[in-house]
Amino acid sequence: MNHELILRYTRAYILVVDRSLTIIYTNRGECGQKLENQFLVEAVNKAFREKESFDAKETHMSVPRLTNLEPREIDVWVKGEYMVMDNREHIVLTITDLTSIKNERNDFVQAISEAKNEAITKSSFLANMSHEIRTPLNAILGFSKLLTETDNHEKQAKYCEVIENNTHLLQQLIDDVLDLAKMESGTLNYQYETIDLNELITTVDSTVRMRVPSGTVLNHVLGMADFHIVTDRDRLSQVLINMLTNACKFTPRGSITFGYEEQDDKVYFFVKDTGAGIPKEKQELLFQRFSKQNHEKPGTGLGLSICKNIIETMHGEIGVKSGGEGKGSLFWFTIPLVNPGETPEDISCPADAPLVGLGGHATLSPIRENDNVNILSQTTVTTEAQSATHSMPVSPRVRPTIMVAEDNESNYLLFESILEDDFNLIHAWNGREAVDMFTEHNPDLILMDISMPYMDGYEATRNIRKSSYTVPIIAVTAYAFSSDKERIMENGFNSYVSKPVNADRLMSEIRKCMEQQRN
Repeated sequence: MNHELILRYTRAYILVVDRSLTIIYTNRGECGQKLENQFLVEAVNKAFREKESFDAKETHMSVPRLTNLEPREIDVWVKGEYMVMDNREHIVLTITDLTSIKNERNDFVQAISEAKNEAITKSSFLANMSHEIRTPLNAILGFSKLLTETDNHEKQAKYCEVIENNTHLLQQLIDDVLDLAKMESGTLNYQYETIDLNELITTVDSTVRMRVPSGTVLNHVLGMADFHIVTDRDRLSQVLINMLTNACKFTPRGSITFGYEEQDDKVYFFVKDTGAGIPKEKQELLFQRFSKQNHEKPGTGLGLSICKNIIETMHGEIGVKSGGEGKGSLFWFTIPLVNPGETPEDISCPADAPLVGLGGHATLSPIRENDNVNILSQTTVTTEAQSATHSMPVSPRVRPTIMVAEDNESNYLLFESILEDDFNLIHAWNGREAVDMFTEHNPDLILMDISMPYMDGYEATRNIRKSSYTVPIIAVTAYAFSSDKERIMENGFNSYVSKPVNADRLMSEIRKCMEQQRN
């Protein structure tokens, strides 16, 4: 594996400078040049004098592009890590591009301000956004620091992969929020044109195929040859890709089939999978904002609500069918059939059109009432990491044991990388597991994520406190409001750390809580 190539295409710009402020390593461009940016010169000199690292600072500087290495002036975050290598002092600078986030901040703020007269909705929206933004940002910043602290090529490659995945997740969140803001203000544009529907299906297949799990087969079904309709190509592709991406998340093995068929005055599209399935009680919630079927999978819970808005704006219907857990799912939608020569404005939604719901088109859809789409034997999706956690024997108590209750795999990997050298770790994927595993393993300390599925950190802590008043419990929160911090300290926690997690602060809080327990 070419590890230099991996570092070369890492989104973070990495520099290593010595005492003379000479660049002795960079993952973009050439070495041997002097550090010229005045802001960085002052920060690096101070770090050398104090022999200490410095946290992320915001500045504006020239950074080589990822592709052609041509410099561009952008806003960045810069973190500096002081270290001694080969008996020489060095500062490792990790520089992260802020351009896209800052360019979109005005739109984001505008979306928030439009809800100022709806205090409850606004508060809920802000809380969700704070959590969803800080969760991938925690992984990006945490693993960026760890990347500079190891020479192990396998770890570097693993850390780069985590950074890349969470960067994509953060970008998807921003895109979803911007689409949501445009929908609320009525400015989401639709560009109608005549398209070849078979060509669009083939293009979507090529786009999604790289995301399909290795144990899953992707198929597409085309309608009649040379089938042209008038519609918005980009919005139609957006809905199909969103549904297919969701199918990939929940179908680790099996098959995914998508396509379309003409039905009288409309076109019927479907995405059928043999994956995890959806319990009946959750199906009606899927198209609501921030609704997620499985909180252990990445995502914002906005995608399907955006799809619903797009399809209804195009005078169509959207729905879902599933026989339940382990029995696969069928997502479907329809749009009016507009032939070349007609205009979308001539199509109106019937006054008696049914509401978006479940179970429509039962006799016409690829899944029928008596169909059994369950190919998998399991009733729920359990990752290999989860299985390993439950079956892992507890090692002898040579070191203190910490239970980490965290539903996000990337965030757990970050905790593991920070703590594994000093502590034995056990992992609970949600609050309910944390309560059960506390009784079984009796850990010395608990790191408790606040926002988890099935049972949140508050309820889990209340249940654990019924058994133990003394075990230290540190809340881990992605929320940023002072009221959240007050609530944490009033609900049985000994301390808290905020996401993005600072490794030094985390270790300090752990040591402090353990020392207080001993005294």
